[in-house]
Amino acid sequence: MRRPLIVIILIFCHIKAPAQLLDLDFNHKKVKDFIEAEIHVGSKQFTPEETFLVQPAIAQPVAFSTHQDSLPDLLSYCFYNKTDSGITSLNYVWRKAYTDNDAWPPQKINLLVNKYKELLLQLTDRYGASISTGSLDSLSKMDNGFFEKRDQWPLAGNITIDLYMTLNNKHIDLGNGTSITPTYTIDLTIDHNSKAAGDFPGNIPVAKADSLFFEFVTCITAKKYDKARKLLSEQNRKNTTDEQLKTIAVNLANERLELFTSGVQFTDDGSPYLMLQYKYRSDKSQPPAKLIKVLFNNDDYIVTVQSFSK
Repeated sequence: MRRPLIVIILIFCHIKAPAQLLDLDFNHKKVKDFIEAEIHVGSKQFTPEETFLVQPAIAQPVAFSTHQDSLPDLLSYCFYNKTDSGITSLNYVWRKAYTDNDAWPPQKINLLVNKYKELLLQLTDRYGASISTGSLDSLSKMDNGFFEKRDQWPLAGNITIDLYMTLNNKHIDLGNGTSITPTYTIDLTIDHNSKAAGDFPGNIPVAKADSLFFEFVTCITAKKYDKARKLLSEQNRKNTTDEQLKTIAVNLANERLELFTSGVQFTDDGSPYLMLQYKYRSDKSQPPAKLIKVLFNNDDYIVTVQSFSK
């Protein structure tokens, strides 16, 4: 277990100080080391509004915000074991504030794209070529919907590095007060995928799953059912009728949704699926009176969309 922790923390320090490669021994690093490093670079600790659905052995993340002059502030999340405080995964997010409903000017978008290129170069220099999907030559897609770029490095010791960017310039009105605002996000996750340690399994980043779900909502609201079915798992694609999709659209389009929790749910055969839960923005009760649960398989397809009341 020594080597995975070295890899995780070295990546963390490299990102915080991209011009400096730190030659330090990070054996047996704990969450306190993450906290000390964040404080050292001037980050401010905050309490996330969302609750992360993690396995019982994993604590809710320690979170810090680091000011960025020309980019959204960097949000850093550290997940760790409850028993020994050992770090299990790190998540770094640059995203447009939820309260900002406006599209970004090209200059600001370019700064975010350049940050992605910088991270990609750093990780490629250290770990070699990635498994890549999407092309930075296709950025014009953001004007008509979602542009996506993703690079992954599956490493020895069950380490997975996942770098993901989604861009959307379009304000999409779904009707009945529900809309998708322009989206600009970079999400970097360094995960030690050990089920025994209770780490977060699965390959799809939350940011991508969130954008895929709202793309699904957009399609069914516009009655583009064939396009919506392409976002479903193969089995559901075959069995889901237009009428069923119409019913889902009616249930979801009453008012604006926002992400409430993210986590994992295991199926009967033990497969881990990414789970997102959404609440209605107007629902101020704790816990929310009604939630929408969405499950994704590891092929990035929607398996379940389920509404339930607490």
